[in-house]
Amino acid sequence: DGDGYSDTTEKTMGTDPLDKNSNPGLFKDELYSASCPIFSRYLKKGDSGKEVRRLQIFLKQRGYYNYPEITGYFGEVTEGAVKAFQKDYADEILKPWDIDEPTGRWYKTTRFMANKLVGCYGDSPLLEGIDYEYGQEPGISGNSDLTEGTTEPQNLEGDTDSNVNTLMYSNKCPFFTMSHRLGDKGGDVSKIQAFLKKQGFFNYPQITGYFGPVTDRAVRAFQAAYADEILKPWNLSKPTGWWYKTTRAKANELLGCTE
Repeated sequence: DGDGYSDTTEKTMGTDPLDKNSNPGLFKDELYSASCPIFSRYLKKGDSGKEVRRLQIFLKQRGYYNYPEITGYFGEVTEGAVKAFQKDYADEILKPWDIDEPTGRWYKTTRFMANKLVGCYGDSPLLEGIDYEYGQEPGISGNSDLTEGTTEPQNLEGDTDSNVNTLMYSNKCPFFTMSHRLGDKGGDVSKIQAFLKKQGFFNYPQITGYFGPVTDRAVRAFQAAYADEILKPWNLSKPTGWWYKTTRAKANELLGCTE
């Protein structure tokens, strides 16, 4: 038909596309029907659903999404539009991750910038919490005895100093090498808990190997205590709870290791 789009470029995946002659401004109610944050899910090429429709309307209103229909399917055109949006706001979206090229993924800093432009503000894109990458929320809530015990806890016989030290110093420098966040298990989580217990931040009675709310709070307390080294480099004023580069580096430094 000469419009430059193939039949499969931005297929609808069973959703009803809006009329191709429609003004996206007429669908403002659809975009703003959700409470803040408007955009809350991690989306990528191949995804579909209501939030994809909202991001398409958002990008169309700003001149990035030029497909004639709002399809609700994250196809090549939507991916290209997201990349263009990321490029225009590279300092806010790409720079925090130390990347130069747009990814086309509707991830934390991209979502944060979009929410900011529609009037939903937060302290930092790193404070958004868990990304539901597979469309399912993890079963973590409340402060009951189960909040940090979703895995079989390790028995450290009361977590004596000798046992915690055995767990902590079992590897060579750098001691901490992995990034972790709420919901993770395995990896360096047990060592993080042992380290934070030695530092006086982790007060759960067992080393569980699961990054639950108690571990999250302990990491935040650690970050607040070393805010200049951990938060300031990211221009953050509040802890994130993420065991990321500067948090990990400070922990390694306190153990006599450098990354």
